[in-house]
This record gives sequence, structure tokens and C-alpha cells, in this order.
Amino acid sequence: MHRLLRMSPLRQRPLAGYSFGLLCFIVAFAVRYWAGPTMGNLPFVTFFLASLTTTVVAGWRPAVLVIALSFFASWYFFLHPYASFALPWPQGYIALAFFLAVSGTETAVLAFLHRALEQLAQERERVEKLLNHEKHLYHELQHRVANGIQSLASILSIQAATIADAEDAEMALTDAATRLRGVAAVHRQLHDPALATASFGSVLHGLARDMLDNAGLQAVRLDVSVTSPPPDQDSATTLAMVALEATSNAIKHAFAQRDTGQLTITLRREGALLALCVADDGPGPGPMRDGSLGMTIMEGFAERFGGRVSLTAQPQGGSLLRLEMPLRR
Repeated sequence: MHRLLRMSPLRQRPLAGYSFGLLCFIVAFAVRYWAGPTMGNLPFVTFFLASLTTTVVAGWRPAVLVIALSFFASWYFFLHPYASFALPWPQGYIALAFFLAVSGTETAVLAFLHRALEQLAQERERVEKLLNHEKHLYHELQHRVANGIQSLASILSIQAATIADAEDAEMALTDAATRLRGVAAVHRQLHDPALATASFGSVLHGLARDMLDNAGLQAVRLDVSVTSPPPDQDSATTLAMVALEATSNAIKHAFAQRDTGQLTITLRREGALLALCVADDGPGPGPMRDGSLGMTIMEGFAERFGGRVSLTAQPQGGSLLRLEMPLRR
């Protein structure tokens, strides 16, 4: 019965539902009329079945029509005196009241049951959507955590390869700690639900500004322009890490002997490529800066997306780090 209550197409088609109810009434009337005196003490039995069937298949509104038609048909044709609306007291009144009470109650109960089943189905669908969403979030979290751990492992491996003595080890640990804090900041900013509506440009500006301020370079001007945001979270994470690594390199080289200057970060689309540029107004790359540990780390990030990194001198002075990566479809 619960499948009929939930799935009957007549409930969504009012005209068909009323037609079905009228058909049920006609069949009930015909059977009752054909039975004749054999159902003398049961004038309403077939009409009970008609109203019940109509409620289950077509809904409570067509069932009300069936009850009304059955009420007057039983009164006129099957209650003594026959073919008359006269009623004996009190038997006739009791019989009609009993029919209305029973048929009305069964219709109301089935209508309530149908409504409850509809609400249960809706709630079940909502819960299933929530479960699917939670599964998606869980797999997404696994993916991001795995990528984060892979990035940290790569950074530590590259850092470890530079250690030659105890002094190098101390410097390597200090640099590694700084880079790990940067990675943590990137993941915290990009994956925080509270920042879901923030633009990538504002997030990138906040990360770079924090790094400059922590290095005591509050007077360095920072301009960030993002005209084409990353296509997905993985690309955004990689681009943010490269931008922070480039900012760290600028702090070490472009602003090593001064606490003022200009740092510009841009992200734009160039045909089928996404280009990240980090420019400073320092003395230029120099032989020690190109091929450094920072460049090695950035090249490793870029290779994950089929991109490449270059570091060149600007004609007006300063360095330009450029990362190009193909836009993934």
C-alpha cells in the first residue's frame, strides 16, 4: 500500500484521479444494485471499498467526491423506503452517520499516511544528499591532505640535499620551518570555509603581506592583480606556494639591504596559459639567485602541472619571476 500511496501517477493528475474515483463509484453502485436484497443489511459495503480504493490510488479529494456520491446513492436506492430520500428514525440516520464517520475516517487516515510518507521520502532524499556531500568533502579532504604532505615531503627532501655540515643543517632547518609555515598558511587560507567567498587575489595579497610584515618590511609596497583566477583548488594551492616562495626570495635578495621598495604579483591568462609573475625593484637575479634552492622548489611545483618557471632581469631594474602553466580543462 505504501508504494501506491507514494508512486500512483493519478495523484499528480487531478482529472485522471477524479475520473478514477467516478469509475470506482459506478462499479460499487453496479455491484450493490446487482446484489440487491442479498446485501439488505449492508447497504454501504461496496461504497466503503470504492472510497478506500480511490483514496489509496487517486488521493483524498477524489475520495471525497466518491463519498458524497455514495452517500446520496445509498440514501436514495438502498435504505428503506427505497427510491426515496425519506429516512426512518433513528435507524436511517444512524446508518448514514455511520457511513460518513467510517469512510471519512479511513480517508483522513490514509491522507495523513500519504503526507507522512511524502515527508519521509523528502527527508530521506535530503539525508542522502547530505551523505553524498559529506563523502565528497571527505574525499576532497583526503586529496588535499595528501597533496599537502607530498609538498612538504618534497620541500624537506630538497632542503636535505643542501646540507653539507652543521652550519648548513641549522640554516636548512630554519628555512624549512619558514617554508612549512608558508605551506600551512596557504592551506589554511585557501581551504577555510569562512574564506570561501574571498577572491584569490585578496587571499594572495594577505599571504604575501603577512610574509613581508613578518620580515620587518612593512614599508615595502605590495600590488596584487588577479584577472584570471585559478581553475581549481590544486592550481590555486600551487600558485600561492610559488608566489610565497618568490616573495621569500625577494625578501632575501631584493630587500636584503633595504626596507623599502616595490613588489608586484600578477596572475593573468595568456591564451591557453595561466601566467603568474612576481616582480621586484631590487638589484636583479644575479648568479646566486638563479638555480637556488627556492628556484628548485618552485620548479618542482610547476612541473606538477606541466608548467615552467623562469627568472629574468627587468629592463628597468629588478627581477621578474614568471610561472607559466597550461589551463586544465
